[in-house]
Amino acid sequence: MALAVTSAKMAQRDKGYHIGFLGSIAIAAAFLMLMYALTFPIESKDSFVYMALLGVVGLAAGFAMVGFQLQPLDFKRFTQTIMWSGVSFCLIYLVNRLVPVHIDIAMPYGETMFSVLAGVAEELFFRVWLCTFIHKITHMMWLSAAVSGGVWALYHINRYGGSMNTLIMIGIVGFIQGFILLYSRMADGPIFGHMLVNYIATA
Repeated sequence: MALAVTSAKMAQRDKGYHIGFLGSIAIAAAFLMLMYALTFPIESKDSFVYMALLGVVGLAAGFAMVGFQLQPLDFKRFTQTIMWSGVSFCLIYLVNRLVPVHIDIAMPYGETMFSVLAGVAEELFFRVWLCTFIHKITHMMWLSAAVSGGVWALYHINRYGGSMNTLIMIGIVGFIQGFILLYSRMADGPIFGHMLVNYIATA
C-alpha cells in the first residue's frame, strides 16, 4: 500500500510543474533586490516596479492557470537542476557576449539589482506562465517553446535592438529555455541560470 502511494505521488509530481529550491532562492533574491532598490530615491524606480509587476503576474498566473507548485529540496533532482541551470547560464551568457546590453540605472549597484530582478521576472512571465500555458492548451512542446521564445525576443527589442539576427538569436535562446522547463518540468534551471548570468554580467 505504501509503495502504491509513493508511486502515485511520484507520478503526480512528474505530471505537474515545480519551482524548487534554487528557483525559490532566485525569487527571494529578486524580491530583496527590489525592496533594497525601492528604499532609495532613484530616477529609475518605475523600471523596478514594472519589472516586479511582470514577475508577479507571471508567478501568479503560473500557479493559478497552469498549476505550478513549490517543491521542497529534492536531492534526487538537485543534480538535474544544477545541470539545467548551467545550460541556461551558458546560453544567456553567450547572448550577452554577442549582443551587449546596457541598462542605465542611476544608482550605485542599481544596474546589478535591476538585472537580477529582470532575469527572474522574465522567466516567471515568459516561461513559468506563457510557455507552460500554451503547452497546456496545445499539448505541443515545440510550438509552446517557439511561441514563448519569439514573444520574449520581441520583448527585448528595446534593449538589444531590432535587427533580425539579434531577434533570431534571442528567440533561439528563449526556445531552448522554454524547452528546458517543459522537458524537466522544473522552472529552477531557467530562473536560477538567468538570474546568475545577469548578476555576473553587471556586478
